[in-house]
Parts: sequence; C-alpha cells; structure tokens
Amino acid sequence: MTDLPLNPPDPDIIRFGLSRAIQIHSEEFRAKYPQKKLDLDLVEDENLLPPDACLALYQVYQERLQQLAGDAQVDQILVHYYPSRTHMVLDIKDDGRGISQQSDITAMKACIETAGGQLLVSARPDGGMTLTAKVPFER
Repeated sequence: MTDLPLNPPDPDIIRFGLSRAIQIHSEEFRAKYPQKKLDLDLVEDENLLPPDACLALYQVYQERLQQLAGDAQVDQILVHYYPSRTHMVLDIKDDGRGISQQSDITAMKACIETAGGQLLVSARPDGGMTLTAKVPFER
C-alpha cells in the first residue's frame, strides 16, 4: 500500500476545480512512484461543479491512485476528466489486473452516490480496467 495521504485537498484548490487538484496530486504521485506512467487528460473545470461533487470525484481519484500505487502489475495509468452532456466524467484506466476485492470500490461508490452520481467499473479486452465516476452538473 502507499503512504500518500488520503486527505481532502486544500479548499482553495477545490475552489479552482478538480483539474487543478488532480494536477497537484499527480506531481506528488509521479515523484513517489516514478516507475508508474501517469498521464492526464483533463478539461479545465473551475466552477463547473458544486464543491461536494468536486470533492467526491477527487476522493475517488485519490483512492484509486492509492490502490494502483500498491499494485505491482500496473505500469500505466490514464486519468481522463471531461464533460458529457449532463455530467462531469472521471475515467481512470490502468493496465493492471483490476480490483481484487469488492470492498475496494464500496467506499468510492458510496461517496459518488452521495454527490448524486454513479460509479462504473469495467474490464477492458486489452487487459486492465476502467473506473468511471460521473456526477451531474445539477441535482
């Protein structure tokens, strides 16, 4: 397991959007785990989501990266954050073996559902998995 803290970001960071919070955390992640390739594809999102939805997505992002940091089979991670018609979507794709226990996603799912969103997990044919969290622009 990793020792990167699972703490909420500074409120000022969330105020400027999830993209900025992810960028800051990713710098720490890359420094601590240089063997893992972490790519980001993020839309600027200042003020697109209410703070509770932004924080829920950030917590899912942070928890998933903590899981992937401890997985020796994961070499590549892609974080894609973008708007759909009615939601902001956070996809985290990896080349590992997937989530080993259902309990690994229970807290993330509850967090996203509290913000009015949903969490989907899917295996990819090329190996690895994609975790997709989405929250609506409005409730």
